Amino acid sequence: MILTPEDFRFSYSIPMRWSDIDEFRHVNNARYLTYFEECRFRYFVESCQWEWKNHGLILAHISIDYLKPLLFMQNPVGYVACTEMGNKSFRLDFLICNEQAGQKTPVSRGHAIMVGIDYETQETVPILEKYKTRMAEYDVKALAAVARRARV
Repeated sequence: MILTPEDFRFSYSIPMRWSDIDEFRHVNNARYLTYFEECRFRYFVESCQWEWKNHGLILAHISIDYLKPLLFMQNPVGYVACTEMGNKSFRLDFLICNEQAGQKTPVSRGHAIMVGIDYETQETVPILEKYKTRMAEYDVKALAAVARRARV
């Protein structure tokens, strides 16, 4: 499934650091994991006010598609949405765009699978209904886009 910037509610302007750039003068591919992580954390704060001390989450899977190089002094903006929800896990979709002069050019996209975990027992646990509800309400637009595209 391919989401566009308009399908997302959450966005975050990613501060680019000099150390993100490699000898090829673009953002090193490994840095996209850090960009996704930063967006993911800020998404949880904004979308559902996740209580980290009480309710654990682990990253079980992540994938990235690199579409175009992101160059120094460009303006990366990250988008995140919850697009699937299970009992103990959910899927987050990511999109990073270079946004300049009113244009949003996708440079990478990806997705992650997050799993609920009890930090003490190290066992997977169900995602609390309050988080499921908050994310579903927050990401209504993205979920509708996924459903529309699934029917096509």
